[in-house]
Formats: sequence, structure tokens, C-alpha cells
Amino acid sequence: MEPQWMQGISSTTVCNWFYFFFVVNLLVTLVAVGKIIYISVKARMLGSPMGILQLITVIAIMSISVTNSLFFYLMCDRGLTPGGARLSAASPDTSQGNSQANYVYRPSNY
Repeated sequence: MEPQWMQGISSTTVCNWFYFFFVVNLLVTLVAVGKIIYISVKARMLGSPMGILQLITVIAIMSISVTNSLFFYLMCDRGLTPGGARLSAASPDTSQGNSQANYVYRPSNY
């Protein structure tokens, strides 16, 4: 299913790629928020509704970007970790005394 030329790329390299983009997104976010605050203070816009709206918008968009890239890295890392946390459907929680299985989140023990 995977092309021949991609089989030589290790899984760790792919995960490090996602981590690299997480760090880059985080740095860009910090610079962008700092820049918006600096420009708003210099132009005396931070007290105005438009300046605050601009700051909130930048923070929201960049937070989504950073969270998304961190999520991709965590998915990759946990997918490669043999003892990574997974939803264990094979071990239902019946300790409540009811006959229905309540599936709970438990780290796998390999």
C-alpha cells in the first residue's frame, strides 16, 4: 500500500517531523501574539474593541494551529509506542455489578 520509496523512512522520523511542526507553530504563535500586542500598544489600539478583537482572533487561530500539530505528534508517538494508552475494548468494567459492560479508558500493559 505504501510506495517503495517511502518504506525507507523510519516511523521515528515521521513523528519527529510532526514534533518539529509543533515547535514551529508554537514559535510563530508567540511571535504573532507579541507582534499584535506591540503594534496595538504603539498605536494605542489595545483599549479599543477592534484591537481586542484582533488580539482574541489571532490567539484563537494560533491556539487551534498549535493544538492540531501537537495532536498529530501525539497520535504518531502513541501509535508507535507498544505500551501506549489505548481504549481497551477487550477488558470491560463490570465492577458496578451490572451485566452491561462499561468500557473504560485503561493504559495497555504489554
